[in-house]
Amino acid sequence: MAGLFAGANTLAVVALAPAEISSWIADRARRSPDAVAIRFEDQQISYGELEQRVGQLAGALARRAGIAAGDRVAYLGHNAPQLLDLLFACARLGAILVPLSARMPAPELEVVLANTEPKALLAEDSLAQIASESEGSLDLRIIAFGELPALLAGAPERRCDPDRALQAPLAIINTSGTTGPTKGAVLTHEMLHFNALNVAAACGIDAADEVLTNAPLFNTGGLNILTTPALAAGATVTILREFDPGATLAAIERQAITLAISTPAMTKALISDPHWERADLSSLRCVITGSTTVREDVLAPWFARGVPVLQDYGLTEAMPVVSIVPLADAHRLRATAGRPVPHCGVRIAGDDGSPVASGEEGEVLVRGPTVMPGYWRNPEATGEAFHEDGWLRTGDVGTLDAEGVLSIAGRIKEVIIVGSCNVFPADVEAVLAGCPEIAEAAVVGRPDDEQGEVPVAFVVLRRPGAMSADDVKGLFDGQLAAYKHPQDVVFTEALPRNAIGKVDSGELRRSLRGPSRDEGAVSGD
Repeated sequence: MAGLFAGANTLAVVALAPAEISSWIADRARRSPDAVAIRFEDQQISYGELEQRVGQLAGALARRAGIAAGDRVAYLGHNAPQLLDLLFACARLGAILVPLSARMPAPELEVVLANTEPKALLAEDSLAQIASESEGSLDLRIIAFGELPALLAGAPERRCDPDRALQAPLAIINTSGTTGPTKGAVLTHEMLHFNALNVAAACGIDAADEVLTNAPLFNTGGLNILTTPALAAGATVTILREFDPGATLAAIERQAITLAISTPAMTKALISDPHWERADLSSLRCVITGSTTVREDVLAPWFARGVPVLQDYGLTEAMPVVSIVPLADAHRLRATAGRPVPHCGVRIAGDDGSPVASGEEGEVLVRGPTVMPGYWRNPEATGEAFHEDGWLRTGDVGTLDAEGVLSIAGRIKEVIIVGSCNVFPADVEAVLAGCPEIAEAAVVGRPDDEQGEVPVAFVVLRRPGAMSADDVKGLFDGQLAAYKHPQDVVFTEALPRNAIGKVDSGELRRSLRGPSRDEGAVSGD
């Protein structure tokens, strides 16, 4: 085991005493009421004003919507201060927030609402109708943004509850469903508390920081990699309604942003923006990125502009930060997932769950106070997620070296088994990423009568027709063992992505198993 509670940031622990998380806002409102907590479009909200907003909303939900401890309250919309108001108001009431994607189709929305059974739902005005159409048989109080002033008028302010148990549920975050049906991971006050300590230790975040939130807040990455830790530290958070490369670069310059997230997909959009080369990035202390693996073509543009990139690794079920590259080692460890954060244990395990030797591949297991208690109303999935000794199974294959540095090879369920040999898509994708004619690519397995599975590459070219399937296959000569070479190449205009921007490998595999490929795809068969 490596990393369990080792190297905790003592100063951060003293500054952030265990308590229900809305106490973060109350404490900052007492100490620095005029400090800016949130910027959004033309709004600027101080910590004093944020405390008032949270207290009023909590009081209004309790008195006028009957919300009490244990009740679920959903949010349907894009990034906005109202989502954070609702998070902290739920914390104050002991209620449970269910954040939902504004792009969630009605059938999926109906399933999530039926599973979580919220008593109320706060929605952007334009989404109130789809919420109403998706409520089914629920007795759901739908509150549009435009109704908030009337709801809040005259409502008593609700204060923090010092006796709230840290193990109490606070939110239900629906996983992206890339490895199976959507499940709701239960997050607790304790998980957010220790995640804030972990981020403070890793990034040195404090009240002087200017943090940019441009990733979706309905997802734990956008909510908890930087946003909630920043508010716990008393920093200022600039929120973009949704990601836009031009708006992101403009916000970095205008607000002198010090910390931001840039996923691989975001980075590709940013470096393609005409303003990238002349944008002033000098205020950035670092950017945080993450995926199963992050390729050099995603890291290099930031380093070339003098901005360190810290790769992190995590998952919804663990709050999400499990490991991160230390800032001091940003260059040296740039090809890794970094070291486990202070309040998180990481084990690389064999099939039986026991630790493997240093440097050997195995499943990444996680344990500690940032790990979820389970999935909402899904004991079967919860049981499958944990080993008998309490370690959470991530489904990822990785190694821990002698320094305790974590590297991720790929997902167990995405491993392509060619004969008796394992092929990790990331290894194949790394070769494709090195070709300047290829904008992006993804590799999945296709059933094969002789070998069980064979790799297939989905390729997006920068210039249509710039390469043939044979040209793509030729990239692998002398680079990888022959059994790892793609046996087929499918050219496509874009790769399918899920709601949080990850490539939807499941959709790619399904397209290969269907009766025919999409019109316009070109095969190398």
